[in-house]
Amino acid sequence: MTGPGAFRLDPAALDGTGTGRGSILAPGGEAERHDRLVPLINIVFLLLCFFMIAGTIRAVDAIEVTPPQATSRGEVRGDAPMLLVGRDGALAFAGKREGQAAVLRRIGAWRAHHGDAALRIKADGQVPAGLLLPLLVELRDAGIARVTLVVTRREAGR
Repeated sequence: MTGPGAFRLDPAALDGTGTGRGSILAPGGEAERHDRLVPLINIVFLLLCFFMIAGTIRAVDAIEVTPPQATSRGEVRGDAPMLLVGRDGALAFAGKREGQAAVLRRIGAWRAHHGDAALRIKADGQVPAGLLLPLLVELRDAGIARVTLVVTRREAGR
């Protein structure tokens, strides 16, 4: 019997004995196999959404910086851009690596829009003080009154 609502014999499921014992599929058997995948697809999609929301995504720093360690308990909050200072004195501000004069101009423009907000500085722990101190003087001369040094937390007793 053929036509809508007819059952059909699945020849791939024959047992090879010639008895004709195979599985009987309801109409649209191939579509029903795919229908069993829909819940799996839904779960994978929900997991993807969960990890996109729960995960922390941040941009990669323009300069590789390993901040110094400290035992302070304070946390840096806010979305102000960071001034990165590399081990060799290279500078990057707001994700863009530039020379000192260009960085200071961009910081001055940032300060004009944000007033006396603290500038976050993420300096490499190996930067010599001889490179960092003149930069702090330049920042003060550019009108930056407050800076926050970003560090990594060191465990007590280490």
